[in-house]
Amino acid sequence: MIRNTYIVLCLCCFFKAFSQQDSIYHRHKIWKSTIEQFEAEDKITPPEPEAILFVGSSSFTNWKNLDTYFPNKKIINRGFGGSELKDVIFYFDRIVTPYKPKQIVLYEGDNDIVFGQTAEEYFDDVKTFVRLVQLHLPGTPILLLSIKKSPARSHYTIEFDRANALMYQYAQTQKTVQFVDVTSVLFDTKGEMCKDYFLSDNLHINEKGYQLWADLIRGFLLE
Repeated sequence: MIRNTYIVLCLCCFFKAFSQQDSIYHRHKIWKSTIEQFEAEDKITPPEPEAILFVGSSSFTNWKNLDTYFPNKKIINRGFGGSELKDVIFYFDRIVTPYKPKQIVLYEGDNDIVFGQTAEEYFDDVKTFVRLVQLHLPGTPILLLSIKKSPARSHYTIEFDRANALMYQYAQTQKTVQFVDVTSVLFDTKGEMCKDYFLSDNLHINEKGYQLWADLIRGFLLE
């Protein structure tokens, strides 16, 4: 327990130092304007407290009018397309902590693996993210969405499956973490990916796909 606390404290100091010296983080320039835009929007229209925070990559960025899929729930969408989990971790104190969310829904993983991480390396980032939440937002439930498979990235299926299995197993050991498989609903009765749920790029899901996700996720969201 003491060792785990020490590791988390080291991680927090590490990422805090980076947040003060953006130029050290090699991906900083990619997201600088996006993060600043989020902060500007928050100043104009402060987010409601006790909201559910969706944070992650383009699967959330492209989920337009996310709040309309979950009526009577306060939703904050902080998806930024092309991101990897290490980006969310780096900007944790700017796009997660300030909202003090009552629940966090995380989608990352496919970019991470496509751009070179192994399933184990991505899983290490997942654990880092969870530890940061546990330290800065203790008791906040986390919903880990599986890495979705897609026709455009079918050759990464094995590595995606490995990462998803690691997240599933990990969630069984954490009281505040749940894992949801958002890929299975995108398959047809023959066990093949249904292109009807994807945009023409065969990578991102369309409105039909998002409706399936919403129907699946809804039961896991806090009231």
